[in-house]
Amino acid sequence: MALGPSLAEAHTALAHAYFHCDWDWSNAEREFLRALELNPRSVQARVWYGVWYLQSFGGRFEEGLAHVKQAVECDPLSGWATANLALAYAFAARSAEGLAAAQRAVDLDPESILAHFALASILYFQARFEESVAIGEGALGMFGRNPLFMTILTLVYAEWGKRAEAKSVYAELLARAAREYVSPTLLATSAAAVGERDEAMRLTREAYAIRDPQLSHMAKHWPGSKCLREDPRFAEILANTDSETSCR
Repeated sequence: MALGPSLAEAHTALAHAYFHCDWDWSNAEREFLRALELNPRSVQARVWYGVWYLQSFGGRFEEGLAHVKQAVECDPLSGWATANLALAYAFAARSAEGLAAAQRAVDLDPESILAHFALASILYFQARFEESVAIGEGALGMFGRNPLFMTILTLVYAEWGKRAEAKSVYAELLARAAREYVSPTLLATSAAAVGERDEAMRLTREAYAIRDPQLSHMAKHWPGSKCLREDPRFAEILANTDSETSCR
């Protein structure tokens, strides 16, 4: 910001830091809007503002989707933007359109982790469990058994009624967390999926204590977090995130 106060990219980065690190919602929106004022064609600003601020945090689903559509119009060959469009459709409960966008994102960028995550997620939301597992398992091989995909697989197996498989993936996540960082929000989601409700709430409180970015942008409205939201204790924790300002 000091070097280039008129750069949309600088304001977008600052908005991202306010949102994910400080949980300073008002300043985050101010900086996103300033970035879009400086460059209305900024794909990154429109995507991050649309998906993560308006939809994931704010529950303003159609408004956020409109911003992401504009981002894709600005760069129709971007697999990243198209994958985010798929996620935006998922937040807006428009999974058929989301699936088409996710498949296009994979076609545009076959090595995109976000495109594969969107595809696996939306197939799960449509209860197409076998197809979702196939995408998820393939992604584990491509992306080093990424915890994001392990969480999706836990959710899919659990809802599919394959409890042993769900618990096996969750156990692997716990083993990973014992030796390296794994988002406690992802661990909490997986714990809730396998029925470990008390542990899920303990992990959610841990996520809150460390300001886990996953908690601020996935827990409130992401369809995959419904197993967490079923516990009334979770709403109490989320109420705290709503009232947070910056960590000064």
